[in-house]
Amino acid sequence: MSGIRFCPRCRRASPSEAAYCYYDGQDLHLVLPGLLEPWELGKEFVFPSGQRCRTFDELVAACMEDWPTARELLRQGALHQFFSSIGRADIAQAAWRAVQESVDWDEALDAFLAALPTREAARPELDLTPRHLQFGRVIAGDSRTLLLRIVNRGRRLLHGRLRLEGCSWLSVEGLELEMGRSGKRQSLRNAALAPANNVHPPSADGIPVAELVAWPDGQGVTPAAQKEEAPLSADEQFASAALLRSYPQTVSYRLRVWKQQELRVSVTTANLVAGQSYHTRLIVETNGGIAEIPVDVQVGAIPFAHEPFRGFADPKYLAAQMRTRAKDGARLLREGVVRQWFEQNNWIWPVAGETAPGIAAVQQFYEALGVIKPPRLEINPTRLQFTVQSEEATTRVVEYRSPDPRWVYAAVSVDVHWLRVAALGDQSQQPSTPTPTAAEEQAESKRIWIYGPQKTSFAVTVLPQELPRPGHYQAEVVLEGNGGQKLTLPVCVDFPEPKLQLTVYLLLGSLVFGLAGALLRLLLAWPDLCGLERTRNWRAFASLVQQEVGTG
Repeated sequence: MSGIRFCPRCRRASPSEAAYCYYDGQDLHLVLPGLLEPWELGKEFVFPSGQRCRTFDELVAACMEDWPTARELLRQGALHQFFSSIGRADIAQAAWRAVQESVDWDEALDAFLAALPTREAARPELDLTPRHLQFGRVIAGDSRTLLLRIVNRGRRLLHGRLRLEGCSWLSVEGLELEMGRSGKRQSLRNAALAPANNVHPPSADGIPVAELVAWPDGQGVTPAAQKEEAPLSADEQFASAALLRSYPQTVSYRLRVWKQQELRVSVTTANLVAGQSYHTRLIVETNGGIAEIPVDVQVGAIPFAHEPFRGFADPKYLAAQMRTRAKDGARLLREGVVRQWFEQNNWIWPVAGETAPGIAAVQQFYEALGVIKPPRLEINPTRLQFTVQSEEATTRVVEYRSPDPRWVYAAVSVDVHWLRVAALGDQSQQPSTPTPTAAEEQAESKRIWIYGPQKTSFAVTVLPQELPRPGHYQAEVVLEGNGGQKLTLPVCVDFPEPKLQLTVYLLLGSLVFGLAGALLRLLLAWPDLCGLERTRNWRAFASLVQQEVGTG
């Protein structure tokens, strides 16, 4: 058995004295005798580091240990030249084909290793550490980063993609986005390549041709710096980040690992609601296996930072503490401090519209949070009837109350210019600017706040001088009270014409009719006056006019 030679082409045995393979005519002079297995090289291949390889399995292991060096050897044509020199034209052809059909040198080396006749199949194997990403409790607005280690336990390049499904609060650093780069990728065959020294393609019979310095298509091999795909520019990085923020659907990252790679997985809670837990998953799809990595994070609330409620992190607990410090709670609510705290934690502000004044703000906050039910509301009277006799304003008082022992509040508004509403007592201190303009004063007279313990009241005033003319007018006073309840108060105004004004109209009518009758008689008597003498015309005319006026 020690004198047997194996053909490097067909891998069949031949006697040790054979010069050529009996089956395919392959030259056996360069094949060492005594090779018992077809996966042995027949000649040692020595790496620049000094590591020696006698079998294809050892060559694959050495390439995995020092991937950059093996990639450079393939780029320089050293592997192609070695296998051509030992008569393994098939392996040399595999190296050439891997370079021509791959888009970069990593894929080329991986394709070359896949073509080697190893004893054990060379395949990648995916392993992850950790298998579950638990970020724990992260305060709203903060971020946290964990390391994810992707390990290749097998042999050959581990490549594929890492998918992030529909999640805008999770990001991965250390990988290149798959989107937007496909147009720039090209195979090494189509790249602009420069010749390399001492690289000889195989001839038709597998023997290297001494003087050729180009690959079969007339192109050489570029240096690694020219061949490698250009990194993302600053504009491309900005566009990729903006794309991730705008489209939180599934995002894919390119994944290539020859030994192991550490990724920085970060969670950002800037737009997450505090007090909730969020879950998603990372999906790793590679040629060495598929794995899912669960991701969990709990968003903690930012504590309240103002006295006397400093340190509280639950809105309902804060509302409960306001019962004992109602004035302080009302002040903080009116200043907007509590609302800012809600916005910091990405909570929805429960109070719709303007914050109620005084202690009523605390009651309004209770109801909006659902701590207590809004009280029942009533108004008395339920209808207002005004009869205006002069231009003096007329005022009526309306009581706003609840049968439940709760604070009541309401925003009272009208939509007509001849009706005014006003708060009574301590409620007259309505929220307004320090120096309101005339337009603001008019607006305040159309919308006011009223509040009180279980009941309160307000005044409704009719301004007759604002009415365009005597007649019948109708309007409504709208009250938006506790819990958004709306009550409507109908207002009817009768504005009759004054009696004195009617008498004046009658006198003026009589005078007008008298003058009209006198003028008519004068016109009828005019032809008779024309026959008088000219000297007597004026006297007769004057006496006639006096007579007619006296008769009238």
